[in-house]
Amino acid sequence: LPFFSDLDNAIAAGIAPTAGNFAQLSQLASSSRSNAEKAALFKGALLAAVFHECFLLKALKDIPKSTLTRIRELAAYILKSKDLNFMTNEERRLVAFFCLEEPK
Repeated sequence: LPFFSDLDNAIAAGIAPTAGNFAQLSQLASSSRSNAEKAALFKGALLAAVFHECFLLKALKDIPKSTLTRIRELAAYILKSKDLNFMTNEERRLVAFFCLEEPK
């Protein structure tokens, strides 16, 4: 899946306890939004990467509080960031859903 590896790494870096932002994700979004084909591939890979890095954590008995906080911040970023304005609200909600909890 094109972009998956890059997005997976960007999300892993962004939800790390020492992370301060989602700069890598923002950069990837910026490089994809101006081309419809790239944007479509980005959306699919973003969903897959969020599922892989966040949603599968539900299989763990305990998730560190710092990780949960960063994942909630990722969900907020996905829902509200101007970097992802090329995604519809429905697409954003679907991707954010896989950040462990249903977005409010």
